[in-house]
Amino acid sequence: METTVDPSGDELELIASLCKGDETAFMSLVERLQPMMLRVARMYVSSQAVAEEVVQEAWLGVLQGIDRFEGRSSLRTWILRIVSNIAKTKGRREGRSVLAFSNGLLRSEAGSASARTGSCARRRSTSPDSRCSGCEAAAGAGHRVQHEPTDKGR
Repeated sequence: METTVDPSGDELELIASLCKGDETAFMSLVERLQPMMLRVARMYVSSQAVAEEVVQEAWLGVLQGIDRFEGRSSLRTWILRIVSNIAKTKGRREGRSVLAFSNGLLRSEAGSASARTGSCARRRSTSPDSRCSGCEAAAGAGHRVQHEPTDKGR
């Protein structure tokens, strides 16, 4: 059983204006909902910049889908649901890429950190050239790991 929300006259006018492409109506909606949309997006993503991307994508979704708005919720709820869906998706993708990057980074840094700390400390009595080449090699190994593609033929 589907339930519908009985939108106010103002909301119906706003929806009709948005469907007609009324830029003033859209800008008033942006001014009213943008801060709330950013707060919702920030709950799912790691940075303000990514949250702003989410909100931009959501506004595109609103503009593209306003003619399919069915009124089963308020316009505000519908828009915030779009934001949360996009943000959850971005957050999951971001989490996977950050995790993959940090796992590679942690492995490479852990290996090179121990190499730097242990081997560089042991090399203090040797020439400066040999100390630097050992540290650069360890740092270079970390650099290679960070830039390897994570998708190996999938």
